[in-house]
Amino acid sequence: MLPRAAGASAGSDMSPSSSGRTLFFFEKPSAMRQLQRFFRSPNTVCVAAEGHLLSAEEPGSIRPEWKPWRFDALPIKLATIPVSCGTNRSGQSHEPKIAAIRQALSGVERVIIATDPGREGSMIAWEVLEHLGWRGRVDRLKLGALDDVSIRRAFAALAKEPGSGERDYAAYLEALCRQYEDYHLGLNGTRAISLRLRPPAFREPWRFGGVQTPTLAILADLEERIRSFVPQDFFKVALHLGTQSGAALTLWHAPKERIFDAAIAETIRTAAAAWSGPLAVEHKDVRRAPPRLFSKDTLARRCAKRFGWDPQHTAGLAQELYDQGYLSYPRTESEYLPEGQVSDAAAIVDAIATVLTDLRDVVPGGEAPLIRRGAKGHYVKDPGEHHAIVPLRKVPERSRLSADQFKLWELVAKAFLAAHLPDGIDARTSVMAEVGTPLSAKRFALSGSVIRAPGWRAIYGSEAELEADVVPGKAKREAEATSARLPLVNDGEGASAMGANVATAMTEPPRRFTRGELPVVMGRLIDQVDDPVVKRALENPVNPNEPKGLGTAATRDTILPKLLKSRYITLASGKDPAIEVTEIGRAFMTAVRRVFPAYGDPVGRALFEAELAEIGRAATRAEAIERADAFRQRTRAPG
Repeated sequence: MLPRAAGASAGSDMSPSSSGRTLFFFEKPSAMRQLQRFFRSPNTVCVAAEGHLLSAEEPGSIRPEWKPWRFDALPIKLATIPVSCGTNRSGQSHEPKIAAIRQALSGVERVIIATDPGREGSMIAWEVLEHLGWRGRVDRLKLGALDDVSIRRAFAALAKEPGSGERDYAAYLEALCRQYEDYHLGLNGTRAISLRLRPPAFREPWRFGGVQTPTLAILADLEERIRSFVPQDFFKVALHLGTQSGAALTLWHAPKERIFDAAIAETIRTAAAAWSGPLAVEHKDVRRAPPRLFSKDTLARRCAKRFGWDPQHTAGLAQELYDQGYLSYPRTESEYLPEGQVSDAAAIVDAIATVLTDLRDVVPGGEAPLIRRGAKGHYVKDPGEHHAIVPLRKVPERSRLSADQFKLWELVAKAFLAAHLPDGIDARTSVMAEVGTPLSAKRFALSGSVIRAPGWRAIYGSEAELEADVVPGKAKREAEATSARLPLVNDGEGASAMGANVATAMTEPPRRFTRGELPVVMGRLIDQVDDPVVKRALENPVNPNEPKGLGTAATRDTILPKLLKSRYITLASGKDPAIEVTEIGRAFMTAVRRVFPAYGDPVGRALFEAELAEIGRAATRAEAIERADAFRQRTRAPG
């Protein structure tokens, strides 16, 4: 049995005709217009859904006794989720649109789904086809981008994939199972925890969700570490030197294992103050490779950091640019491109240069772009279901885009240019002294660097060093002491201490995640855990570049607004505000972990989501149905 009854409310079975007519099912009229240029056959019919046309019915409309919130009515379990015609943003029913699609299907032999490539796009089309009882052939046109070259490639791939509809049905069932679980968890969890565990002082319902609750658990655990943090003093030792050639400089002893004992720091200082000896000077070139391309989550993080944008605003802009044919599909987990697109690089670089004309000197025409392959580069054999977000041959006129649309396109375009330019090279000089102490020999050091060749960094100018992203929530590792300008010192040159002192610093609590960082945290839990066993569990053998995480790229940016609405969190001020868990949120998580511990475990949830993804990987419709039915039975089982 399927998670939702196929055609249950349609009242008829729509069988295909032998007319040779084909219906293209689009998600939006804009995409439909882009593709209609490629076929003008009288045997072609096009429809556009404009989003989900069906919505799940409320429990009270299914059974009257489920409308009031009563604990003795729980758990509410449904074999399938009844659906009905939804409404648009203006409150108008989608019933006329569904009726029009029913009429368009009459006399059709084949349906080609041309919605956005992804689970949600698949579901938008399949749920209507199932609702109307369509029983004919279905194929899937996978549009990774809406420029002419990408559209032609998609049609060529369609011709080579006779089973594309079968595999797409599996993606639909995965999306349906996600909805099925969300529906039951939200329905039963929200009612149960609100009726039995919510303190009387909290009047709002305690909303419960399969993804939002484990996400809140991550935030609550971090909040607890911050609130319970006790700062400690630690010490660094400065050695002030004079060299034989008359130069003066200060070296530092600041080991990664911090010095917390003042007596130890004083012992090292005393030895340093009496030191004399040769300096070790090392010169080496340090290569700096360009950063990775953007996934949906990393693009959201960068835009939050640079522009102060909410991740949902970034997602909306990226979708608009995709719909207009200027960017590739934006709801992606990947930061890589397929090796098959290497040949596109030169044409895209040239196209970008026609818009970003101030970069023509940085990207000289006629030169082949630099291609980096492998996990440390940008092109891999299998980048995942959808490759990184990149610009296309079709480039915008600045006047045709809003200011924010152009900012986003320019950010993605510059990342693409940087990926195809040479490494930056820095000339780095390190000056070191080894000081013997009663404890052991201690290293004092100072370094400095100058840019020998800017490479890709010429794209960004003075912004280049601001582009680096540290792991969210983790403190930036203390760098070795640096100086903008080092005096001329030769290797082996003698030097003597002119003094030494101890500097005191204080440990800092963990840093709160920001609004822009949260989707990255959800998608890369592997970066937030230290246990090697847990790290291995979160690895993804199917695609090592995309470890197991919470939610999907398409939905992660919807979680924070839900947590805000429930008053579980608040946002601080600033361009990319930090997230703080409220007392309501902390009380809610304490209650959840007492009665539903599995939903307070983000790692366990990530592993469960990986099982869900196996439904979408089924090779045939029959296999997908079997997996979906097993999932439904397991999630409905007691306990």
